[in-house]
Amino acid sequence: MKNIQRWFAPLCLLALLTGCASTPPAVTQATVRTAVQLGVTFGVDQSPEAIPYLRYAAPVVCEAAKGTNVSPEFVIERLQNNAQAEQFKNPQAILIFNSAFGIYSGLYETYGAGGVQEQTWLRAWLTGTCEGMLLGLPPVIAPGVTSAKPVVRARLR
Repeated sequence: MKNIQRWFAPLCLLALLTGCASTPPAVTQATVRTAVQLGVTFGVDQSPEAIPYLRYAAPVVCEAAKGTNVSPEFVIERLQNNAQAEQFKNPQAILIFNSAFGIYSGLYETYGAGGVQEQTWLRAWLTGTCEGMLLGLPPVIAPGVTSAKPVVRARLR
């Protein structure tokens, strides 16, 4: 658990300290995607019991990225109203989700949603959060299949 916290703090700090409010921020969708993917991969390697919750949480984030309301509060509200996700909620899953989603939340708080241009950045960062969550989860193996193609994943231990 301490390892998860140790990895996310520097990633969040990196995301928050780049760019400035008057010019386009240096944080790209790819940066957010990579940070979230690394965190989720590490988190589920340490706590596999979090995987079912994150499988239901990721589509909620992805749907929000396609909409017009990209506020973190909206995403959290939608997730809390997702009965399927609530079934699998556990402390490890919440820690991993909050750490991953915290990167986006920090960017949202730093740059806000004051105008159309900021809305474009926010949507890209939320999309990066969605993609990172999906890429950080292990592949799903169909019922009846004994193994899947080997997936190359970086071990963060």
